[in-house]
Amino acid sequence: MNPIARVRQALKWRFRNRQLEQFAERLRALRTSRPFAVIVMPGSLHVARLALQKMPAHIDRLIVLNGLPAWEVKLARQVFPGQCVVACEALMEHDQVLDLLFDNLDGDFGILDYDCFVLDPVHFDRMRELQAGSVMNACFSRRHPESGLRVPETFFLFFNRAAIQSLKSRYGVTSRPIRWTQLPDACQQTLSRHGLAEDRLPEVHKDYFDTLRVLMMLGQAEGQTLTFLADFPASPTPSGEIFHVGGISTPNLVDGLWRFRGAYFWRMVLERCALSELKERYLRIYGRQSAEDLRAAHPNWSREVSDEFFDFCRRLVA
Repeated sequence: MNPIARVRQALKWRFRNRQLEQFAERLRALRTSRPFAVIVMPGSLHVARLALQKMPAHIDRLIVLNGLPAWEVKLARQVFPGQCVVACEALMEHDQVLDLLFDNLDGDFGILDYDCFVLDPVHFDRMRELQAGSVMNACFSRRHPESGLRVPETFFLFFNRAAIQSLKSRYGVTSRPIRWTQLPDACQQTLSRHGLAEDRLPEVHKDYFDTLRVLMMLGQAEGQTLTFLADFPASPTPSGEIFHVGGISTPNLVDGLWRFRGAYFWRMVLERCALSELKERYLRIYGRQSAEDLRAAHPNWSREVSDEFFDFCRRLVA
């Protein structure tokens, strides 16, 4: 790298670090009571708006605008009037946002994916009731087919922040995805006693610990509890209680069944969006293809997805 490029890179990282510091300062200044944080990505305001409409008024919400451009931040403040909105200009990975929340909020909190729809409001109140010795409450999970180990999915969680911070501090780990060989020795030793190893990881379809998984497994290994309040599957399954779509963050990149479902839902919600400026901006950026156009363009994936899924999405958005 030539000297000019090195200077530019250094300035870029300095600017990004300052953005993250400012975001942390904004979090520390908040006065919320056991909120649910919804992390909103570029291009997702219309979907997040629908998810937040399902959240009861008595539940505090924290809307994190993650890497949205200035025009989208301005629209977000119109879409979510009078609500707790905190923006970061830098686009962060999911684990970075989580660690900043753990490090800077002053109490327990939850997270809700912006494409996760809690249709039975009782789940919000139940999630905020942490049992003694519990690291977190969860509703979605996946079981390891060989060990039977049950691992929470991150779509809808509520954390014992003090317990998480203690694990982070004592083991020198964070929420970030990580490989076994990158773990500190003390962390490997504790996880080994829990039956884990480089060739025995918590999720059979991943050769690494995904976001939050190390902290989850450390808590269990120490005798703390991952409390499952329900048993909703990881794959998108219509339900009148909670429904997670998935694959929704790249609506103009459809390269498989997961993203096909997500793009279909994203476009269906946009078609019914009454916010004309937002709708036109998104159509210009992500293309004017309709949800039904998408189905017609991918008939094999459309046949593979059940009619129940499409019908449920239409009812949810109506």
